[in-house]
Amino acid sequence: MAKQNANCSRVAVLLGLTLAWNSAYSLSGAPQNHDGKDGDSGSSSSRAIQSLEPARDTPIGNQNQENSKQNKTDNKDVIYFGGAATRPELGPVKLRSLADHYIPLESMDANARIQAFYLWLGKVYVNRTPPREPNEGTRAEDDPFLVLQFTKDYEAGGWRKLGVGVTLEEMALMSELSSGDRFMTLINSAGPQQPTSRIKRKLFLSADAILELLTVNYHLKANRRRHPSPVLYYDKQGHTGHAISLFDADQSGTRFAYSDPWPGRSLLCEENNKAGVKAQSLGKHKLHFPERDVDIEDWEVSRSELAGILVATLLDVDDFEAVLLATAVDKQFSQLRDELRRAMAAQAEEGPR
Repeated sequence: MAKQNANCSRVAVLLGLTLAWNSAYSLSGAPQNHDGKDGDSGSSSSRAIQSLEPARDTPIGNQNQENSKQNKTDNKDVIYFGGAATRPELGPVKLRSLADHYIPLESMDANARIQAFYLWLGKVYVNRTPPREPNEGTRAEDDPFLVLQFTKDYEAGGWRKLGVGVTLEEMALMSELSSGDRFMTLINSAGPQQPTSRIKRKLFLSADAILELLTVNYHLKANRRRHPSPVLYYDKQGHTGHAISLFDADQSGTRFAYSDPWPGRSLLCEENNKAGVKAQSLGKHKLHFPERDVDIEDWEVSRSELAGILVATLLDVDDFEAVLLATAVDKQFSQLRDELRRAMAAQAEEGPR
């Protein structure tokens, strides 16, 4: 299996590392307390994607009120993807959290500040600001007004809101703002149902179809730079909501390579979960950041193991369109095409969900 490109997307890696700031996994039956341009539509795949994007018929001024109403009805058993170890002898292992105590931004190194910024985007900003299209190619960290807003909010007490993991909705919205890219959110239709009404581009598919799309994407980009795919999973038996970064698949699509922001051994290693997943190490590689080098351990997991715990993943819209084209005529993808057609038709008919 090919090793991850050391020059993989800095934003994708930091999004994964951001989750390591979060506290242990939690479920909540109550809503969380929140303070405080499209591409060319000429291709059939672009038109299909646009058909999944509901028109905004709610005035901007009423958007926050609508979001609040939606949260009150949707937030039953919401999963916060932050991670919790489940070793019986240790009990849940809590990660340090930015909300544990005040850490001045000026005392953090550059990577820690960016991680805090991304977490603020997901937990605070997207929940009080109407979702908007990402500025194509512009990362949120390069927007001086947004960074200033974060700095003022954090130092005024906003750090107290950064103590739990992000929801599926928050992860999708945060990812687009952070990277300046548009994503298709692929949601396991058989997984735990989560609030998704604010996600503009989404499809509900079987876990097998989602993993097949990712496999085709990795094979299309076998010799080119590719961005890791954030994958949210839920180990129901061990009560763990967590996120990993998938970056490759073997030729048959039966084994997947990923990195895990959890410190130490991956939460998908046998001793750290109760779902029967037995991830294996692929060794370590270095990621080179301006401030320092970071050792990242790579892991692999089987397709069947991943399918059993998968909640959702994000695939860049351009990559998604390329995969649609690559699978458009080949007979081996006929079942996948049928499922995609049904999912697109259902999503267009049902609208926000």
